Amino acid sequence: MRHIRESEVIDRNAPELVDLFDHLRDTLLGRHGITKARYVHLAPSAAGLRLKVSASPALRPLAIDFVENRRHLLLYDLAERLRRPEPTRFSTGGGAAEDIPEPLRSARQEYEAHMSRFIGEGWWHGFEVPTFGPCGRRGVFLINAPLEQPLTNAYVTDVRRDLQDFHLAYSSVDLSAEQPIRLAAAEHELLLGMVCGMRTEALAAEVGLTARGTEDRLRRTRGKLKSRTTVEAAAKAVALGLIL
Repeated sequence: MRHIRESEVIDRNAPELVDLFDHLRDTLLGRHGITKARYVHLAPSAAGLRLKVSASPALRPLAIDFVENRRHLLLYDLAERLRRPEPTRFSTGGGAAEDIPEPLRSARQEYEAHMSRFIGEGWWHGFEVPTFGPCGRRGVFLINAPLEQPLTNAYVTDVRRDLQDFHLAYSSVDLSAEQPIRLAAAEHELLLGMVCGMRTEALAAEVGLTARGTEDRLRRTRGKLKSRTTVEAAAKAVALGLIL
């Protein structure tokens, strides 16, 4: 998660998002009886990875607190949770994993206690649903199911289908907000070589440029990725899915 450069609360009242969120709210409530949900979205941007957090209106202060105080740092396994292919059910408070460093564990337990007080009893009857979108955009929904609702495979699958549809629609709107970064073939080749551990001299020989020409091209590539160093540019290119 160290490449997260920006974080913000999603403005659900933005004109291009109002209908999407209203439809999601009506779907969750009308079809599934769900009244509380939080949406964490990790997306590439020109400045690096951007974390966005949304919540039902009653939870908006919590979402603002989560973003302004960089609470995602307390979620030691957030990156892993965004990579999980399947929903994770839970019916009790999430205990801290043993491999979490003690300072983070204590801070996370304190935040979870605050969250439980804010949200009230019953929050931990639900599940997390990972969603996947274009350009490697990933999201996680934290869903609070009705206490009387058994968390069956059929129920979770039905909810997941609607959440995935929302995530794809949201990603397509978000994609239009900024121009995607495109690397020329030569820029892609240079960064890929750097990621593979090649030195500048060897890389220059590989692509048929002088050392000076290679440095000039790397400088232009750093500018395109708004990076101070080539290492940072390569890390951003990997995070943005521009090179594999």
